[in-house]
Amino acid sequence: MQAASQAASHSAQAATQAGQQSAETANQTAQQNAQSVHEGVCNAERAIAEVPIQGYDELNVGEIAARLDSLSAEELEQVRKYEQRNKNRSTLIEQINDRSNSAS
Repeated sequence: MQAASQAASHSAQAATQAGQQSAETANQTAQQNAQSVHEGVCNAERAIAEVPIQGYDELNVGEIAARLDSLSAEELEQVRKYEQRNKNRSTLIEQINDRSNSAS
């Protein structure tokens, strides 16, 4: 009887430890996910602050070029710098430069 009681006690302890480890792992995963979400939000906010065209990173060259005429010289410069740091599409940079030169 005592052996069965000890076995049950060991099983309960093992189950408790396994549960604690699972909870710790879940907590770590949740913290990592929260950090990833926070970084994504920060990146999105930074992109919005850096370039005055909403949804810039999802637009193609033609869609961006169609929006350039409505930008000031300062905004065109922001777009040019952002483009150079990110996708660096030469055709788009040329179009930005052409509009910057005609705006000045």
